[in-house]
Amino acid sequence: MKLPDPPKPPSRFAAAARLVPPDRMFTLSDGAAIPARVWKAQEQPRGILLALHGFNDSRDAWEQPAPFFAGQGITVVAPDQRGFGEAPNRGEWAGSDRMVQDVREEIAILQKENPQIPLYLTGESMGGAILMLLMSKSDAPSVAGTLLLAPAVWNLGLGVWSRGLMGWIDDESFWL
Repeated sequence: MKLPDPPKPPSRFAAAARLVPPDRMFTLSDGAAIPARVWKAQEQPRGILLALHGFNDSRDAWEQPAPFFAGQGITVVAPDQRGFGEAPNRGEWAGSDRMVQDVREEIAILQKENPQIPLYLTGESMGGAILMLLMSKSDAPSVAGTLLLAPAVWNLGLGVWSRGLMGWIDDESFWL
């Protein structure tokens, strides 16, 4: 199966270096309004993919892969994470606990809206780290699957040695 050529962002947004307007908003328990992009499955959806972006990115990070998934019957929902994109407190770290709670609430909203459609999770880098934190909890939500894309590993419990070890792994892992 040949992957489609990457889509071009709408020029009026790219030229102004602005985010593409959100397709929906998630209203969370603390009142925060979280914007999200949605790429709807071209036919009846076989699944929904909640897609979390990496650090210093936004909901628009999924601009290239999302249309492919939509063409395969998977609706992609990509929210900004708190502190990024157009989510509240841009540029401020909300803390892992808050970000995990945000995703937990987004999952609950999507499952309530679509009770018969399997929900999958994916996260790239920081998004993957947030999903690892969430799914490692004893009360992790029940989802159809989780896909981690180069998840960030924040603390190996090795203090200053963590950075050196991670650098070595990055440099040498090709040969392992």
